[in-house]
Amino acid sequence: MGSLMGGMFKANLNKAIPTIIQDLTIYAETGEISDTKKKRKEKMDKKLVAAK
Repeated sequence: MGSLMGGMFKANLNKAIPTIIQDLTIYAETGEISDTKKKRKEKMDKKLVAAK
């Protein structure tokens, strides 16, 4: 089972790495959260509120 989940984890991580690097670059240059990260955060906050 670990080998199946490992493949899924690796695929998701490889997909997320460019986004993470872009977010970190913008944060390092400006000291502020990127607009795309703000939108993702708002979307996650809405899901958390709806789940409660």
